[in-house]
Formats: sequence, structure tokens, C-alpha cells
Amino acid sequence: MSIASAIPFPDAFDPASSVLFLGSAFSVQATNILGENPPAGKGLAQKLLERLKMPENSDHDLKDLATYAQRNGIDLYALLNEHFTITA
Repeated sequence: MSIASAIPFPDAFDPASSVLFLGSAFSVQATNILGENPPAGKGLAQKLLERLKMPENSDHDLKDLATYAQRNGIDLYALLNEHFTITA
């Protein structure tokens, strides 16, 4: 039995409300709306450090930085939208 026959696949998608999840390396060479490659984990942490005006060599993890940013008025949705809206 093949995977295609074992897992029923929907035959219609609504592109306006569908989300496609791909592996993290999929977008490594993509270009976002800022004209940059989307950041990986450490790169995203660096973007948060920049917005927070914290030293680049900070050893805080991404989860802690995101929590601190949210509590300090940083618009995380806008940051993620800028860096992960892919144009090419």
C-alpha cells in the first residue's frame, strides 16, 4: 500500500484560509518583503535584540526574548510578518 492510497488527500483547498507548513530549511534561500533571507533561530533572536536595543552578545534564548519584547511593547506580529512573508 502506498502512502498516497493510505492517507486520504483533500481535493479542494481554499487559498485564502490555507496555511502550508514546510521544513525550516525550505525558505533558507527565499527572499522576504524586506529583501532579505528569512532569519533562522539565532537570526530571529538577533532581530529581537536589535528591536529591544540590547547587546548583540546577549545569551537570552528566543522564548525569553519574545516574552520580554511582548511585555515591552514590541509588535511581534509585525516583526514576524516582515521577516517571514516570502516574496521570492
